[in-house]
Amino acid sequence: MRFVALALAAAVALPLSAATRYAIDIETSGDALQPRHRRATVLVDGANRRIDVEQPSAPFTYDVLLSSDGGATFTALNTARKTWFQPNVVAIVRHPHIAGGKEATDIRVTTSEEPSESKSVVRVAYTTHERFGDTKVDAQHGETILIWTTNAVDPALAVRAISLITGIADVDAQLAPAITRIAGFPMKTMISATRAYAGGRPQTITVTATVSDIRGADAPAHAFERPSDYVHEEPFLGGAKPIIR
Repeated sequence: MRFVALALAAAVALPLSAATRYAIDIETSGDALQPRHRRATVLVDGANRRIDVEQPSAPFTYDVLLSSDGGATFTALNTARKTWFQPNVVAIVRHPHIAGGKEATDIRVTTSEEPSESKSVVRVAYTTHERFGDTKVDAQHGETILIWTTNAVDPALAVRAISLITGIADVDAQLAPAITRIAGFPMKTMISATRAYAGGRPQTITVTATVSDIRGADAPAHAFERPSDYVHEEPFLGGAKPIIR
């Protein structure tokens, strides 16, 4: 597979003492509120992470994410405004925003693997119960998650490009363990999420993240530090504060 071949070449080239840099290209279709393409550059050195997210235009909420604990928590920087805040993010982009309810039933999660393609597949289906005024409406949901991985790159270098959990507790209780069991460094991740109300047309959002250009790099001085002249500022109302599961 081309992804594995590229990863093998990159892994051979990585100096043992260097930081690691790579790019992630993220494509989104079916969601008018999200850009169709965005690119992020990831710099990793031990437990330190720096993610520079290209922003097509101002204003934006942030364009840099910093972590000193392996990506468990982040500090967000807005380099244009010279501000920082603590976002509730675990991924570069959020889970496809398609589930309207917070309660779900008829939950089914299945997994499979395609070793020849180094691909893992997770499928989840569930029903949400939503209210529009006094009217209760059920919606059928189906999600397919495809993850292509390699063992040629240390999985500890990975950052989560797309949030793969829904934010619905009963669904995630079954979905999260299935995702956690997938081993290896994710070279490509794709999620396709569909919602259909009874009698309505299905709506589908697809997000794909592809890693490329993995290489050793020298981390610039202070690359993982919040600049001392940045001031704390929570995102302003309407600035789409990133609450990304």
